[in-house]
Formats: sequence, structure tokens, C-alpha cells
Amino acid sequence: MKRQKLVNLLFEDAEPSKIDYKRFPKKMGQAGVDVEDAKRDLTGGLNDGGDPSDDMIGNQPFIGPARELKPTQDSMDVPKLCNFFIAACRNLDSENLGTVKPFANGIEGPIKAIIASDNQIMDGHHRWGAVCMVDPEKKIGPDPKLDWPAEPLIAVLNTMTVHVNGKVRTEGKKGKTPLATAFQSQTIKKQLSSFLSSPDTCWGAGGDKDILVKTLQVFIKEKEEDESELINKVVQKIEANLKKCTIEPFEGSSGKYRRQDMPVIETEHVKRAVEMLNKGEVDVNPPYSNESHVYNNNNIILERWQKIAGIIKG
Repeated sequence: MKRQKLVNLLFEDAEPSKIDYKRFPKKMGQAGVDVEDAKRDLTGGLNDGGDPSDDMIGNQPFIGPARELKPTQDSMDVPKLCNFFIAACRNLDSENLGTVKPFANGIEGPIKAIIASDNQIMDGHHRWGAVCMVDPEKKIGPDPKLDWPAEPLIAVLNTMTVHVNGKVRTEGKKGKTPLATAFQSQTIKKQLSSFLSSPDTCWGAGGDKDILVKTLQVFIKEKEEDESELINKVVQKIEANLKKCTIEPFEGSSGKYRRQDMPVIETEHVKRAVEMLNKGEVDVNPPYSNESHVYNNNNIILERWQKIAGIIKG
């Protein structure tokens, strides 16, 4: 046990309390102001003159009920959310209804999101919301759950967003409907009714009204033929499911996060982003690669041996 304590002192992982929010802004738009500076932070962790492990952010896979996760951004795209809901519902009888992305492989499984240590999701809000609407007990994952809490993790991922998607991105996605409004029964009812009136707008059902109606019937487990009553029963069940979930968005030290304030790590780049943080490539903690350092590597190691000496004496 004592040996493990010595190892932990010599090789310290990145600490969220040490993040410099001037270097890693809390808002996505601020992160994209200086593109070249963001690039330096994105790649400087392995050449900052410090301990190679001082920028490493570890992770463990999250696997658990959708209700255990919590939203970070404060808005949703309601048509997208409800289309995802229909797509997810089709898996309840995939043999007859078929499947469609993003739930072609079932309701349970990865939502291609990065999750903070306090169970806040960084992205994938619409996929998460759809699963909660269908059945909040369904297990999500495995998805990477990083060792940092939401606020500092958002800041790091905002800076990463500028470059990590294979193209320069200086803005987040535009927000639409406030989260509390998006999940209200009347909002969902209005959108589902709109799908029935204009099934071509429901890509979740492939634009097919027959599939849409059957999907909703499967969800409530009734052969309800009256469309108005069908929607009422669907919305009632969704409302009961959402009561088991946290719908209130995350609030940091600077308030709530609008969707456009949030990082955008595209699903195909999530794995690479997590690998970069695991390896310490992103320069999240001091010393920083573009500054002159008071300590070189040897002095940092010496300082930590002095800490160890104090523990041994104690």
C-alpha cells in the first residue's frame, strides 16, 4: 500500500482544479477565437517540459440505465428528439417495424457520447432523451466516462472541438427549444401530431404513416385506432417515464450552458478525443508547452521525492 502511494505521488494524473479557464474557455464560441492557440493546447501535453502524466485524464466505461445520466445543454431540437423517439420505438418490434439509425442495433448500447464523472453527458442529448422517453431503465453504454466533472471537462472539450473533428470549428450548434419546454407533454404531443399529419417529416418512420401508427401502438401496447387518443396515451406514457429522469440542465459557476456553448465532438471522433485525453496529449494542466518553465523535469521529480520524504517521516 505504501509503495502505491509513492507511485501516485511520482505520477499524478491531471487535476481538474488546476485548469486555467483563460486557456480553456467555458463557452465554445470563446474557445474558437484563437484557432492557433487552441491547436497548441490540443497538442502540447506531451511536450510541455513537465511530467508526462500531468495531463492524463483517465476514464472508465459507463454502462447503466439511461435515467442515471443527466443533460448538460439547456435546449433541444424537438423534431429531432421525436424522430429519435420513433426510431428507438421501432426496436420494440423490429421484426415487423424494421430499424433505422441511430438505433439500428437496438435501444440499448452506446449513445456515442462522452460522459463526465458526475454523469453529465457532453453530447448525445437527443439519443439519451429518446431512450428516456421509451424506457429510462434501458441500459446505455459502454460509453467513455472521464475522470473529470462537467465544468472543467466542457472547457477542455470546447478547445478540442476547434480541431479534433478533422476541420476547424469555432462555434457550437445553435440552440432551439429550451430543455424544460422540449420535454413538456404539450410540446411532444404537438410534434407527434404533426408527424401524423405530415408523415413525410418523420424520418424515424421512414415517412410511412402506417409504420408510424403501428410503432406508436407497439409503444403503448394497445391497438388504439383513434389517432387523437393514440397520441394522448403515448404522451401519458412518455410523461411517466420522464418523471424518473433528471431533465433540469447542468448549471456551472457561470450559469447554464446553451447548446451553442457546448462542445461538438462528432460521433466518429469520440474515440480519438478520449484517447488524446487518456494519453495526456492535450495540455490541460501546468506547466504549459508555450511558456518558460521554472522547473525542468528533474526538478519536478525532485520536488515529488521531497513530498514522499515527508510521508515516510510521518
